[in-house]
Amino acid sequence: MTALPAETLGLDRRGRVAPGSFADLAFFDPEAIADHATYDRPHRYASSVAHVIVNGVPEVRDGAFSGGMAGRALRRGEA
Repeated sequence: MTALPAETLGLDRRGRVAPGSFADLAFFDPEAIADHATYDRPHRYASSVAHVIVNGVPEVRDGAFSGGMAGRALRRGEA
């Protein structure tokens, strides 16, 4: 789901959970997840997302934003 788009965009060491790669992981309940964002309120979080780890840094813990900012925008061909 993520390796092919990363490879297509030339994003080196992205899209896979492997040694030396940058990993972004989301832990959620697939039976209960629900998106609450709307056109008028696009920054509302989805429910049932327990944890999110970005580049090895916990960003969401037990459903609450931890305040971390480990991610960054990437351009085609960047690592």
